[in-house]
Amino acid sequence: MPKKNKKANTTGSAVAAKKTVTKPGQKHAQTKGLANVIGKHKPNLTNEHKQLLKHATLGIAIIILSLLALDFLAAEFPQSYQAAENFVKQYGLPGVFVIVFLGSSMLPFPTDVSYAIAIKLFAQNPLPVIAVAIIAAFLGSVLNYWMAYYLREKFVERFLEEKDLDKASGLFNKYGPIPIILFGFIPASPIFDPLTFVAGLTRMEFKKFAFYSFISRVLHFGVLAAGVLAFKLI
Repeated sequence: MPKKNKKANTTGSAVAAKKTVTKPGQKHAQTKGLANVIGKHKPNLTNEHKQLLKHATLGIAIIILSLLALDFLAAEFPQSYQAAENFVKQYGLPGVFVIVFLGSSMLPFPTDVSYAIAIKLFAQNPLPVIAVAIIAAFLGSVLNYWMAYYLREKFVERFLEEKDLDKASGLFNKYGPIPIILFGFIPASPIFDPLTFVAGLTRMEFKKFAFYSFISRVLHFGVLAAGVLAFKLI
């Protein structure tokens, strides 16, 4: 009896082994099929990367045009330029802070123009101006975030049109927090403020928002200052 059991076990093992054996052609077909399945579910990042590259290129072009526009405004509107220059001379860094802070939150202040004038006036040592502008703009974006976080849509819609919020929401849904850096980098960007509000409305993690917002402010004011000083504009 024990011998028969042993023989039966041996036969069963052979049958099981036979079932698990896969021919080379079948294995290739299975692997290929798995690759097709993965390919179907793999996100298509190529188009998204192209779109981000397109926006980044556009941002650089806008920066160049903005610098030229500042020079043009100074020549064509000398009284307005002189008034902004006198304000910066009179109030110094605190005045720069107030203008940049308000212009980075809800109010349409000429942030970049005043900042460029301040950079010119403090050309011998522009670092304090850059630092003040970065901090003021960052705090302005944080104010937007928390107002949207707590006061919600009805409050935000008093300052922004629905189409701007929808566009900002679409960018968030497609690219995540990257547009905060991209559009925060562009001077006078009409999308950056809506993005800061949408970040609060969607209750993005504050640490993440603060990181991306601060990086965008450093790039924005750093590049703008470098342009003003390098090309000796305004």
